[in-house]
Amino acid sequence: MTVPRIGPAPVMISDEVFAPFGAVIRHDGRAGRRHLPLAHDDMLPGTRPLLWVNRLEPVAGDILLSRIERHPLSAQSFMPLASVTLLTAVCPSLPDGRPDLGRLMPVLLPPGVGVIYRRGVWHHGLLSPDRRCDVAVLMARKSDAEDTEFHDLPYPLKLPR
Repeated sequence: MTVPRIGPAPVMISDEVFAPFGAVIRHDGRAGRRHLPLAHDDMLPGTRPLLWVNRLEPVAGDILLSRIERHPLSAQSFMPLASVTLLTAVCPSLPDGRPDLGRLMPVLLPPGVGVIYRRGVWHHGLLSPDRRCDVAVLMARKSDAEDTEFHDLPYPLKLPR
């Protein structure tokens, strides 16, 4: 078994921190709608939007990251349906398209906050460190093509709780 390495401490999400990777989903507190165009403007032609709900089980024990993914055909949006803290990790791409693992950044999402990953952004699936959470997901897909690329990390990264 590969021994995990200690990963960087998570940073709290903000519009500025997350801007290179997508957008933060939260209401600004004013009455009315807040439109989130990145959720649908970053879909390639020939794809169709799909909406579903994922159930996240709480992470038992150590938080280990071993694989990241990206979606080259569409942005991917996640909005928690409960008031929980979530965790993700993002990183930019190298010029050849592989993830720049030296710049992998774990990110905490406080209760009531979701994310939109830009098309093609390397990220770890959302984790719920403390309790079960349902998350609404919006993404586009082609009818017969899978839109997920995976990259296994060379060793697991253990994140501080």
